[in-house]
Amino acid sequence: MMALFYVDYPLAWARGGHAIQIWQTAENLRQLGVSVEWLRHESDIPQNADLIHYWSRPRDSHWKFARERRLKIVISSMNPVGAARSRAWWFGQRIVGTTLRPVLGDGLYERLGLEIYREADAVLTLTPRERDYHVTALGAPPDRTFVIPNGVDEVFLVKESDAEAFDGLLCCAFISRVKRQVELAKTAREAGVKIRFVGGPQVGEDAYFEEFRKQIDGEHVQWVGEVKDRGRLAAFYRGARGLILASRYEALGLCLLESLAVGTPVMAPDLPTLRSYYGNSVRYAPDISSRSFPACLRRFYDECCSGLKQSFPVQTWRAVAEQVLNVYQRVTDRSV
Repeated sequence: MMALFYVDYPLAWARGGHAIQIWQTAENLRQLGVSVEWLRHESDIPQNADLIHYWSRPRDSHWKFARERRLKIVISSMNPVGAARSRAWWFGQRIVGTTLRPVLGDGLYERLGLEIYREADAVLTLTPRERDYHVTALGAPPDRTFVIPNGVDEVFLVKESDAEAFDGLLCCAFISRVKRQVELAKTAREAGVKIRFVGGPQVGEDAYFEEFRKQIDGEHVQWVGEVKDRGRLAAFYRGARGLILASRYEALGLCLLESLAVGTPVMAPDLPTLRSYYGNSVRYAPDISSRSFPACLRRFYDECCSGLKQSFPVQTWRAVAEQVLNVYQRVTDRSV
């Protein structure tokens, strides 16, 4: 089986969990016997394939051209902002979407790019909440919309491995406004909690990164930069008391999975997408701007020091690829 991967931004620049998800899925699909190629727009050499896998919502003209070539269409879609809104808002969005077409006409309506969710052969989401959002608000057919959560590298599942001991919490993410490390660093000092930040500056976030650097005091706020070696990163997870993530929005949170895989408890932002997947298995924090957040952070740290245990099943990227392959086989009606 031959699959084309289409990504609408450069993975080498827009780093983070989403880039890892795409690369790991591609590599593990290859190991399962799938021929994976990146769609080359600039090439005049034909690329034959059974399907095209879009890793974001494609332009209307792009997927319709793919359909003309009789390619099956799979789309991995993350909509954490829309999924976090109320179900009443979803229904309103659906009603607006269905009534706009006769008002705008086919041409303008197609520019909204909503038709892809109804026409794709498969829509892949990360959490039950996002699946519900795509079906309810965007009109994706329920029988063609699937939940395939992210996985982790095998190194995070190796028992009795090295640990980088740290008597504090870990925050692992590229430094960006969405992840809110500046606010978290300020709260760490207020709550008297040590936090070690792991992650380099995200592309385009230079000003925010400079603001973050000013918060580093070497005591309550520590920063080790980007850690590319996955084994060393796993050691940071294992050695910390716990992991804290305070994102403004989050589809699933790869660092949450990695921390749970090594057995380190986590406190996640209280978002509907995360609750739909983790349930009551993890701690949740209120919004970082709320008055209750510092006390909540301190309480979580104290619980971690007292031996807090969390248990949640985490799968490997190989298992993720197997589920994606099952979807490929379903839409193409063929095996590898």
